[in-house]
Amino acid sequence: MEIRAVAKYIRISPKKIRLVADLIRDMSLNKAIETLSFLPHRAARPLLKVINSAIANAENNFGLKKEYLQIKSLIVNQGPALKRWTPKARGVATPIKRRSSHITVILATTKDDKSIKKPEEKKEKRRVTKLTDQIAQPVPTQKIKETRLGEKPEVFDRTRLGSDRHKQHLDKVRLKEKGGSLKKVFRRKAI
Repeated sequence: MEIRAVAKYIRISPKKIRLVADLIRDMSLNKAIETLSFLPHRAARPLLKVINSAIANAENNFGLKKEYLQIKSLIVNQGPALKRWTPKARGVATPIKRRSSHITVILATTKDDKSIKKPEEKKEKRRVTKLTDQIAQPVPTQKIKETRLGEKPEVFDRTRLGSDRHKQHLDKVRLKEKGGSLKKVFRRKAI
């Protein structure tokens, strides 16, 4: 069984990362982690991160222990390079390539595959639709809003929720025609 982890677009040239990767390629997993944590090279930090990510993938996804893992392969590929320019003498500019790298770590198990648990299949969650919610809870079609004393009650249609909500202005227009408190709100002001 192979467990992999990939880090992409690391802003260090692949040549510099390969120098550190060659040091740890044939080491055991624990010794490689210990070596990377004490190396002064800048490339050691992203390599350590990718190895730790591969270990976490093995523990969480496959239930493997760290003791039963070893580095099968450590691949450093070239990523895209950013093109920059630097000025030189006599008004000449020369190109600079800021290189990036892709690191791939593949771990293998030292133990036989029978003791490894298979990744669990995702269970499909039961969705509750709006239609079933409406059937489960009966809703009255009309509700009278409580108003202050002396005002006419405003009729609010519960069926006009959601997609028909924009039609509620028609209720206000009808109430405005009848008169009442909304007539005062929507009346034309004299200039």
